[in-house]
Amino acid sequence: MHITLTRVAAGALLSSGLATAGVALIADTAHAQPGPAPQVYWCPNQPWNPAWGENKYWNG
Repeated sequence: MHITLTRVAAGALLSSGLATAGVALIADTAHAQPGPAPQVYWCPNQPWNPAWGENKYWNG
């Protein structure tokens, strides 16, 4: 009986420790800042406006 109670107590302690560690990791997770909104709107089949700057991805 004593061994079973010890195992149950050890399991409960281990479970609560892992749960606490998991919550701590979730709370400290860094969040990335969203990128800036595009300043220029261009759709396929529209000509590129040179005032927008250089288009580096003509083939992409």
